[in-house]
Amino acid sequence: MICVQKRMEPLSAADFSCLADFLPESAGRGDIRYLFFDIETTGLSRARNQIYLIGASVWEKRGAVQEATLFQWLAQSAGEEREVLAAFLDFTAHLKPPAVLVHFNGARFDLPFFQARCQVHRLDCADFTALASIDLYEKIKPWKKLLGLASCRQKAIEDFLGISREDQMSGGDLIPVFHRYCAQRQSEEPGRKEEKLLLLHNEEDVKNLPGLTAAFSYVRFLLGSFAWDRCEEARYTDWEGNEKKELFVIYSSRQWKVPASVTLRMDFCWLSCRGSELTLRLPLTEGEMKYFFPDYKNYYYLPAEDQAVHKSIAVYTDPAFRQKAVRQNCYSRVSGLFLPAVHKKQKPCFYQNYGDKQGYLRWEQQEKSKEEQAAFFEDYLRQLLHGPG
Repeated sequence: MICVQKRMEPLSAADFSCLADFLPESAGRGDIRYLFFDIETTGLSRARNQIYLIGASVWEKRGAVQEATLFQWLAQSAGEEREVLAAFLDFTAHLKPPAVLVHFNGARFDLPFFQARCQVHRLDCADFTALASIDLYEKIKPWKKLLGLASCRQKAIEDFLGISREDQMSGGDLIPVFHRYCAQRQSEEPGRKEEKLLLLHNEEDVKNLPGLTAAFSYVRFLLGSFAWDRCEEARYTDWEGNEKKELFVIYSSRQWKVPASVTLRMDFCWLSCRGSELTLRLPLTEGEMKYFFPDYKNYYYLPAEDQAVHKSIAVYTDPAFRQKAVRQNCYSRVSGLFLPAVHKKQKPCFYQNYGDKQGYLRWEQQEKSKEEQAAFFEDYLRQLLHGPG
């Protein structure tokens, strides 16, 4: 078995303050020692496969800085699993409390797998499993849509946060590397290349885990309150040569700021975060929209005007030039500039055609005072981020 121990560089973007919010009251709120933990296995079956590598980093607060040390235990043969497990259990047993275990998807994989392999080797892991535990995967997953994540895999979150890797292999890719490493250890070849690959992948998994906490800085920022600052209209020409308009809506956070700039893709717009500033980039549609009246039975449709009018007015129209309205033609036509509506509950909501999912809100900036614009856009952002209600 190989044991590795080395110092790690502090992470400025890590947000350890959020981790304390996930702990039970019994864990305390003082200076907490965080133990970031990850295992590498020869497969997914707890009964048939083994743990061949365990990585852990211990983060402790020294003044205003979080200092960290990386530890790794690597089996050099299939028969050294018990040695690896025992060494890690002994290491955790000597950690001074309070210690909190932090992992990624460990509740579903790492912890049950570790316990099962300890049972196979008749190792007591009760003290380890009794540690307070935080699963970053479970904590980040509810905010996947808000953060615009393609998936909740660790690599996807790292990409979102701009965390880079030297290692480009997956855990599955490394299984044959480990078997080759074990075979070479029994021959004259030292297997140093394989050893480096195995340790590097696990090291970067463990090293990057604290950085994932920066995701909560963005969640906290987006769930906070914002003050509308200003709007800026812009024109551009698309790839087909059509002139388009868009609106940049700039807000400032009343409470928080983000550790690094990021741009999020929402359903119909882009949202950029930088420092304490949030910018909403909205497409503007110029032209004609339709407002569909909900009580169509009280309207007549006038084909010549291509719009519906209330029956109290239609009685003055020649019956030959009117017909009872149906849902599809019970509308009035309005020209102007329109913003995409966040949802259909926003009123009045206009559509290009009956049955369209995307609705629009009429926006004429010159018709609104600064106070009205602020109220409109602060409510617009709240509904975009938090939903109606």
